Amino acid sequence: MKSRCCIVVSSLLSAATAVAAANASERLVLPSGHVCSALQYPEAALKAKAEGTTVLLYEVRSDGSISRSMLRASAGKTREHKMLDRVVATMVGSSCRIPAGQEVKEGAFSLEYNWRLPQEPQTQ
Repeated sequence: MKSRCCIVVSSLLSAATAVAAANASERLVLPSGHVCSALQYPEAALKAKAEGTTVLLYEVRSDGSISRSMLRASAGKTREHKMLDRVVATMVGSSCRIPAGQEVKEGAFSLEYNWRLPQEPQTQ
């Protein structure tokens, strides 16, 4: 079963907003130009049927590194929702890179990640 979710990204410096669907085999591209590994739904969160939206603010330095990030809104109140928040924060902090030769977009950005449980295949 592939996990499906949606990511909404927007720059705090501009009004641009992008929406992209993601699954376990796709990489995510943030408005800052960073390419990130796809997120995996934590098993405990799947079992608890935890869904929600994680909002993370992050800053990009002139060299393309992410200098800091801060959770602005949690996916929810339970331990499993906090797991979803940590997955997003870890992805932004460690698995996002600017592709070689790409222009760096310095500044503050907001990442809104919508966690939705995978849909069971429908039988006909």
